Amino acid sequence: MSGLEAVTAIAAVILILVLAWWWSRFLGRKMSASAVGRYMKVIDSVMIGRDRQLLLVRIKDETFLIGVSQQQVSFMTKVSGDFGDEAPDAGGTAPGMPFMDALDRVLGQMKGRKEQGKK
Repeated sequence: MSGLEAVTAIAAVILILVLAWWWSRFLGRKMSASAVGRYMKVIDSVMIGRDRQLLLVRIKDETFLIGVSQQQVSFMTKVSGDFGDEAPDAGGTAPGMPFMDALDRVLGQMKGRKEQGKK
């Protein structure tokens, strides 16, 4: 292999890598733009197991906690509060309540209902 062939081969590899990088960025932007909903927004998500997650979803002015697995999507509860970027107030209630605090509160309410049903 002569020096010119080696330079041509290296240039071809570099060109292929640059085109692959550019194409992946192009597709990434296109896919993320198509994933933005007009009326729905995923506010936060937490992985709770392999292929299982909890989603905090805002639809118009309402917020819902939804469980998602490979087999199904389950509505869990409607959640009240404003889940913005602000820090929670001293009482630990909305507005600005962090997702994990809201999840703890909702799970506590669900546990309380379950215990009342046993009595």
